[in-house]
Amino acid sequence: MKTSIIVPTYNRPRALKLCLWSLAKQSLLPSEVLIADDGSTSETKDAVDEMRNALKEVFPIKHIWQEDIGFRKPRILNETVRQTTGDYLIFIDGDCMGHRHFVRAHVKQSSPLAILGGKRVEIGKELTERLLQKGQVLNSFNVMLLVDSLKGGSRKVEESFQIRNTLLRKIMHRDLITDDGIWGCNFSLYK
Repeated sequence: MKTSIIVPTYNRPRALKLCLWSLAKQSLLPSEVLIADDGSTSETKDAVDEMRNALKEVFPIKHIWQEDIGFRKPRILNETVRQTTGDYLIFIDGDCMGHRHFVRAHVKQSSPLAILGGKRVEIGKELTERLLQKGQVLNSFNVMLLVDSLKGGSRKVEESFQIRNTLLRKIMHRDLITDDGIWGCNFSLYK
């Protein structure tokens, strides 16, 4: 199945780079990545150009930009969807990093009659800044994340545990849609 990842962004080039690096480290690589840019400055364009060059052997990156005349994220998302070539669309925000099995999990659970919604870990401000400064991707549970959580920084760290056993997932209610519903930062569907 050909997968297109859509990454909305607005003036967070360092975070966007980490997002793209996390996608490059996936256990199942996407067919293409499209940046849906709601009018960012040239700094974001430069970051996209840098990443397009750095990842040209991994996947193609398209940058779809519109003029900044106020919040028009839905419009740029629609235009970006029109430019995808994949059969399956996966959405992740430009200030998020995908777990190393992010793409694989969406593809494995995909169904033509379903929209899939994933969870997210909220990384604390101090840890986020440290990761941005170092250009370090955090795409699985690790000690740094645990320590930051214990210090009250990162939240929902339990969401970083991937449980593959079907029975255990059922017992722990990991496959149920909760009152969180579908988050725009992590969902997928057939085109």
